[in-house]
Amino acid sequence: LIVSDVDGTLLPRGAAQVPQQTLDTLSSAAAQGYAVAVASGRAHAALHGLFGSIAEALYFICSDGAVLTHQGRLLYSRPIPGGRLADVCEKLRQSGRTAVLDGLARSYLLCGAEGAPHIDGQAAWLPIQNPMEAGEPIYKIAVYGRPLLDYPSGLRRAYQDAHWQEWVAMGADKG
Repeated sequence: LIVSDVDGTLLPRGAAQVPQQTLDTLSSAAAQGYAVAVASGRAHAALHGLFGSIAEALYFICSDGAVLTHQGRLLYSRPIPGGRLADVCEKLRQSGRTAVLDGLARSYLLCGAEGAPHIDGQAAWLPIQNPMEAGEPIYKIAVYGRPLLDYPSGLRRAYQDAHWQEWVAMGADKG
């Protein structure tokens, strides 16, 4: 078993594509019978797209450990419970906050008064008004802007920096 983080490891800082040499090495390891997994806080659709032609050979640990897939099969998932998701999104909406909600098929933009974050390459985020519009389970909530004063109970903080805070269901962990 070979497991690697993506950002800053397989994907150099500031790069938009995984280097061909890295793809070749991962492909060779998989061809030799190793189970090769890439682990990231990124959503499944975004992570899968980084690995192009070798994606089917890899395991994907996505959304900070809330999703595990291989060859198009969902092997493990820990979605945010619907009631908890609705409560958190309503609080975000009331406070005018912007959030990105990660599903399996895509990510969704729940816009608040602070507006959408400006990040290159994220045009695929589908704007929605409430999480039910996604039509699929949500695995991660990423909030943009000033830090939240109230930590969402029943969720685990997966990441925080000066601009982003991210939460997943309890039990989700990319390791």
